[in-house]
Amino acid sequence: MADKVAKRFRDKVTKEEYLKIGAEYHSDNEERKAELRARGFIKSDEEGKGKFDDVLSKNVKDFKAAVTNETAKEDLEEMLKVESEGKNRQSVKDHIESVLSDTGGDE
Repeated sequence: MADKVAKRFRDKVTKEEYLKIGAEYHSDNEERKAELRARGFIKSDEEGKGKFDDVLSKNVKDFKAAVTNETAKEDLEEMLKVESEGKNRQSVKDHIESVLSDTGGDE
């Protein structure tokens, strides 16, 4: 099973750069992988499965249709965090912030 890059880093052992969040990380060195997991640079496939993976994997048009004022404020805040740390698409973040501002005073 492959691990996924969780934070950008340069591997001090191989000197290879891992700049794309979600890219696969392969190594036969289990000690090194454990160290990178502990420091938050990589995650196993199971760890990387998030609550919002399905909705955040959508293109922007479909994402905007799926995320509405009916979406819970806590979910919107978490989606914004996950998107910012992942693909970091400005249009998706803008939409989440817009929905958050529309639902902010209704609770």
